[in-house]
Order: sequence, then structure tokens, then C-alpha cells
Amino acid sequence: MPHTSPDGTVMAPAPTHEASIAEMGAACVASAGASPFAGTAASMIVYPIVPD
Repeated sequence: MPHTSPDGTVMAPAPTHEASIAEMGAACVASAGASPFAGTAASMIVYPIVPD
């Protein structure tokens, strides 16, 4: 049973870990076409993410 606040709002549990955005990677996948076997797709993975 999830925890709820006094007004009945469901409360999520606290995170069990944390990570800096600079230590995480990012992935993007884009596809065009109505079929998984026909069409085109592109993917990009960036690691690490470095702020400006």
C-alpha cells in the first residue's frame, strides 16, 4: 500500500541512490516508418554530459 498524505495524495518513496548528471550518459533514438523491419532509424549516445 503506498503512503498517502493527510489529504489523500499518493506519496512516492525517497530515491535509493543519486548520481550527478555529469556521470550519466544520454541516449536518443529516432525512427521513421510504420514497420520495425522497413524504414530508417538513427541513434546517438553521449557520455559524459558536460555542462556549458
